[in-house]
Amino acid sequence: MNLFFHSDLTDAQFVLDSEESRHVKAMRHQDGDFIQITNGLGSAVTGRLTWKKHEAFIETESSHSVPQTENISLVMAPTKQHERMEWLLEKAVELGISEVYFVQCNNSERPIVRMDRLQRVVIAAIKQSQRWWMPTLHAVQKFNPLIQSPFEYTQLMAHCRNEMPRTALAQHFSEDPVRIWIGPEGDFDSSEITQAQEAGFIPISLGMARLRTETAALAAIAGMQMARTLKHANQK
Repeated sequence: MNLFFHSDLTDAQFVLDSEESRHVKAMRHQDGDFIQITNGLGSAVTGRLTWKKHEAFIETESSHSVPQTENISLVMAPTKQHERMEWLLEKAVELGISEVYFVQCNNSERPIVRMDRLQRVVIAAIKQSQRWWMPTLHAVQKFNPLIQSPFEYTQLMAHCRNEMPRTALAQHFSEDPVRIWIGPEGDFDSSEITQAQEAGFIPISLGMARLRTETAALAAIAGMQMARTLKHANQK
């Protein structure tokens, strides 16, 4: 069943906005069809569709809450090309993440992020991947305040500076919440890596190749999720 989005599911009856209504029509849904709707905050609603002109009118038949199970946070420097960042965010949401932070580093090239565009990408991605939770997007923050922000579990910083110590991502797979840091095209500089290590971060390697920012972020998320999937499969 296709999944649709509506930000407010508190009422028993509601109308989808024009964009979602067009999406419902594109999927060839007719009067009386049951469709699923989420607010991106764990609410799962099954509703009966009625067309009123070009608006999709929904009457709730049943609803329940889906627990949040994703606990991978991504911290990344915005890419120079906004389209690459949108592509990454789409794929990261499909794989499963809980939060995205954008960080301004010494080597960063883009200080501004179009949060409105990225939010639309997130909504489209949760519908595509049938996820009931949207990751929280945080606006661009400077490196120093963000690195000092409290986080109870593991923080992994990927970098490609051979002169500085690193361990493989594979050594740090965990079911616990994890925050993965990915630097800009010019990488984190040595002072940032040192500062992170002093704050208790674990420096990691994502392999021998030098990856673009968006490739590195996707590789880290996919690697962590694959390891967790394999662990669960082996436990059955």
